[in-house]
Amino acid sequence: MIATPPDDTDLDERERRLRADIQDARKALNRARDRFDQLCEELLDLRYERQQRAAARTTTS
Repeated sequence: MIATPPDDTDLDERERRLRADIQDARKALNRARDRFDQLCEELLDLRYERQQRAAARTTTS
């Protein structure tokens, strides 16, 4: 059986699905970037807290 080339309706549907997938991927990427930034901020806060505790120990010793 020989495959027939896609017609305009098929191509339009494929383009619509691709555009929707791109939009979904963009949203997921933005959520991932936000989460990454949040995790980095939490790590910086933790490092700062450790630094403050170490400094307090050296001044009370």
